[in-house]
Amino acid sequence: MITMFVEIKNMKRFYFFILLIILPFSSQAKINQPYGLFFVQENELKEGQDIFEVPTLKTLISVEVQGLLTTTTVKQYFINPTNTFTEAIYLFPLPDKSAVDQLRMKIGDRYINGIIQKKEQAEATYEKAKKQGKKTSLISSSRANIFKTKLANIAPGEMIVVEFRYQEKLMLREGEYSLRIPTVITHRYKTPQDNVIDADGEPTVEYDPEIHSPINDKNGYTINPYTIAVDLNTGFNITMPKSIDPLIIDQISPSHFSIVLANGTMPSNKDFVLSFKPIITPDPYVQIYGEEVGNDLFLYGLINPQVNLNDLHLADKSAITIVADVSGSMSGSSLRQMKSILIDFINTLPEHQYINIIAFDDKYYKLFSSPKQATAYNKYTTLKFIKNLHDGGGTKMFAPIYEALFEKTSLLLDHQIILMTDGAISSERETMALVNQYIGNKRFHVVAIGSAPNSYLIKGLARAGRGSFLYVDDFTFKDKAKELLFKINHPVIKNLELQLSKQHEILPKKFSDVIANDPISFFLKIPNVKKEDLHQPIVLTGLQSSQPWKFEIHQEDIQMGKNINQLWAREKIDDMMFNNAIGFLDTGTYKKKATDLALQHSLVTEFTSLVAVDDQVSRENNQPLISHKIAQNRPDGWVDPDVAKMTKLMGLSNGGIDNLISIQSLQRVDLNTSPILRANFVQTATNKYFYFILAGILFTFSLTLFRFRRRLY
Repeated sequence: MITMFVEIKNMKRFYFFILLIILPFSSQAKINQPYGLFFVQENELKEGQDIFEVPTLKTLISVEVQGLLTTTTVKQYFINPTNTFTEAIYLFPLPDKSAVDQLRMKIGDRYINGIIQKKEQAEATYEKAKKQGKKTSLISSSRANIFKTKLANIAPGEMIVVEFRYQEKLMLREGEYSLRIPTVITHRYKTPQDNVIDADGEPTVEYDPEIHSPINDKNGYTINPYTIAVDLNTGFNITMPKSIDPLIIDQISPSHFSIVLANGTMPSNKDFVLSFKPIITPDPYVQIYGEEVGNDLFLYGLINPQVNLNDLHLADKSAITIVADVSGSMSGSSLRQMKSILIDFINTLPEHQYINIIAFDDKYYKLFSSPKQATAYNKYTTLKFIKNLHDGGGTKMFAPIYEALFEKTSLLLDHQIILMTDGAISSERETMALVNQYIGNKRFHVVAIGSAPNSYLIKGLARAGRGSFLYVDDFTFKDKAKELLFKINHPVIKNLELQLSKQHEILPKKFSDVIANDPISFFLKIPNVKKEDLHQPIVLTGLQSSQPWKFEIHQEDIQMGKNINQLWAREKIDDMMFNNAIGFLDTGTYKKKATDLALQHSLVTEFTSLVAVDDQVSRENNQPLISHKIAQNRPDGWVDPDVAKMTKLMGLSNGGIDNLISIQSLQRVDLNTSPILRANFVQTATNKYFYFILAGILFTFSLTLFRFRRRLY
C-alpha cells in the first residue's frame, strides 16, 4: 500500500514536470483556430464558440452594369448576439481597380451618410464617436484590394447595416467579359529579411498581421453568407451569362439580363465570377463611354480590333521560363491545377520552342541553367520535374523572379516569362518594381491559380512586364494550357500610341502589346472640353504583323455614362502608386497628390477613408464595449501550410482537416487536479509542434506505465 502511494506521488510529480514543459509555450498562443493539439479541462472549450460569441455578418451585393461600367452596392448586416455593446471589425476584399466613393450607415429607418477624410482624421473621428457612445462606422483600405469595416456601439441584439458603393469596369479577355466579386482573402505571407528557422530546421511561416483575420475552420460550416444580384444591361447583344455557381437568369432582351443566385446565398470562400461574350458582328467592336464633370470630359474606352486568328504566325524561335509557386498557400487543389496545366502545356510545345522551369517556396529550384530546346528528352526531363513538385513553406517569389529576369540564352530568342501563383504575399510593390526595372525586351505573364487569387499583384506584374494575365479555377483550368501557349506566341499589335489634337491626359501612359486578341483599354481626361467639341477623331496607331495599324474613334462613338470620373481618379492614383513603387515618384509627392485627388473625387484609398457618425448617443459611459474581429472562411481548396506540416508530422494523409485529431476526442482529457494544470491553447506556430507532440507522447506513455504498475500491485 505504501509502495502504491509512493508510485502515485511520483506519477503526479511526473505530470507536473510535463506541464512545466508545455506551459511556457502555451502563453504565446491563442484559441483562434479549431485544429492542433489541445489539452483542455472538460467544458473549458467549446468547438466554434469563438465564432458564435462575436457579431455575425451577412452581405448583400447588388450590381448594376451599364455598358462596360459597373456600380456595385454592398450591404453588410452586422448582428450583435451578445449581451454587451460591441465593436465589429471585419476585413473584406474588393476588386483591385474598384473605386469606393460612398458610405451610409442604417440605424432602424435612419440613414447616416459618410464623409471622406484623410485617413488619420477619419480614424480620429471614429475613435472620438466610439468613446462618446455614438454609433459610428469607418471604411478604410488596408491594401489596394483589401478593405476594413469598423462599426462601434452595436447594442445587444441589435442589427446595423453598413452600406457602401464602388465603381468598376468590366474586364474583357479572350473575347469574354467577366465580372469578378471576391468574397474571401487569401492570407498573405510576410517576407522576412532574415531567415528564421524553427525547431525542425525549416523556415517559419508568418502571416502579415495587418491583413490577417481569424479563420473559421469548423468542418462543414460556413459563415458570412453572400447574396448577389446582378442587373446586366450591356447595350449590345451578348451570349447567355454563365458562372460556376448556380444562377437564376431572367432574359429581358438580348442585351439585358436579371441574375440572382439559385441557392439564394453562397459561402464567402471563393470569388464569384460571371462571364459572357459579345455577339460579334462583321464590323469592329467599339465601346467608348464619356462623362462631363464641370468643364472636363472624362472618357473610358475599350477597343477590340477584329483579328483573323488564322493569319497570325508563331514566333520562329522563343524561350519560355515558367516560374511556379509551390509554397504552402498552393496546397491542395491549387497545386494540382497548376501541375495539370504545366503537364498539358509541355506536351503541346513545338520542338523549336525553348523551355525552363523555376519552382519556389521559401527557396527556389531551377530545372536547367538556361532554357533548353523542347526535344523529346528535354520534355521528358521537364515532365518528371513537374510531377515531383510538392507544397512547401513560405512564399518568397522575389529571388526566383529575379533569376528568371536575368536568365541568359545562347540565342537571340523572344523570351517570355510565365509566373503561376495565387499571389499570397504582402510585398506586392517591391515585386512589381523588380519586374518593371529589369524586364528589358522580355514579356512577363501571370497565371492566377486558386479560388481567391491576389488580383492586385497579378495585374500589376502583368502591367510591369508588358504581358498578359489569366485566371485559372476549377471551372476553366482544363483549357488554359492551349490558351496560354497561343496567347504568348501570337502577338497581335505592338507599339501602340494614341493621338489627339487637344490637350489631354491618358492612362495608361504606355500601352501593353495586344496579345492574342486582348482589348485596348484606356482612360482620357480632356480639360475644358465637351463631347460636342471633339471635331477631330481620337486615333490609335501601331504595328500589326509588321504592318501599320490604325483605328479612329469619332464623336458619335462616345456613349454618355456616369461615375467615369471616379474610375479615372482611381486609375490615376493607381498609376501614381505604381510609379512610386518602382521608384519613379517620391513618396511625399505621391501621398500629397493621391490624397488631394481622392478627397476631390470622394475615394477610399490608403490615405483617405469614409466615416459616418450618428448624432445620438447609444452607449452610456458606464457600459462596457467589447471589440471583436469577425472570422472569415478558409478559401475553397486552400490548406494552411502549418496544418499541412502537422499532418506530415503526425503521419496523416494531407487530405484536409478531416484527418486531424478532433477537438471532441481531446476534450475528454481531464486535468482538473489544479488550476495550474489547465492549458487551453491551439498551436499554430511551426517551431512549437515538436514540444506539443513530445508532451502528448510522454503523457500517454506515463499513463500506460502507471496503469501497468497498478496491475502489478
